[in-house]
Amino acid sequence: MKNHILLSAALVATTLACKPQNDGPAQETAKVRSLDGLTGAKTEYVCGSTTIPDYAKPLQALIEPKDAPLTAELMSTAAALPAAVAQLMAGVRARIILVPDGVKACEGTPFTAEEKALNVSAEPTRACWRQTGGEPPELLIEADVAVIRTSLVRLGSYFFTEFLLPRLQNAQAPAPFNSPEWKNAASAVIAARTRLGEAFLEDLKGAPADTREKFVKLRDKDAVAFGNVVLAEAQDSYYCSKASRDVFRSKFEATWAVFADGGDPQSPMSLFGAR
Repeated sequence: MKNHILLSAALVATTLACKPQNDGPAQETAKVRSLDGLTGAKTEYVCGSTTIPDYAKPLQALIEPKDAPLTAELMSTAAALPAAVAQLMAGVRARIILVPDGVKACEGTPFTAEEKALNVSAEPTRACWRQTGGEPPELLIEADVAVIRTSLVRLGSYFFTEFLLPRLQNAQAPAPFNSPEWKNAASAVIAARTRLGEAFLEDLKGAPADTREKFVKLRDKDAVAFGNVVLAEAQDSYYCSKASRDVFRSKFEATWAVFADGGDPQSPMSLFGAR
């Protein structure tokens, strides 16, 4: 497998043919902001860029409603998405829907008690993804600049781990996802997610005991959900902006060492792309 995960056009037909893991209810997405937000900090970062990379440009055609007033804000935020995530969204023709009330749209999000305990900001969910039957998945985001700027990169990570990985692990997966290359790709992301979670707990040894305990409880009850939370927040910290990367590097040294290990072809940075 090459260093970066590159998604093929075959995703359009074959991924949609796979039975979704859950029909109907909105899937989970984080309610906090970057790794330091996950541990109680109040800092919020403005994600994105005025320069839209080529891999993110196809997403504009998927935004609903068409010509929405916040399309420019959404696309500039999409510039912060890692290439593999943006390619997944475009490849499966995921509808990116700006909704007037994100809380209502995402009210079916199935959070566990342990996941709810991580919501240090006590804010309701305003962005989520869902899929019904064999229809294209939908990413629902409240039509609010602040919500868009602080949710899209994190939501993209959850979409990648919750939508793509289960399909790659499915023994009945159609070609090309039943190939050794794709199976190895899934294994690499899963292994990186596990290493990242353990490094994050190492960083939390200096945090208040109750903060670390919340994450330990989630890991012990649902290691996959725990890993998805940490990976999503780490991706948000790394890809959002230079400011968020600087905080990531300085405050979460063990997690940064795993995420941004350029010498490891299977580190998250190597798999999803360096900034």
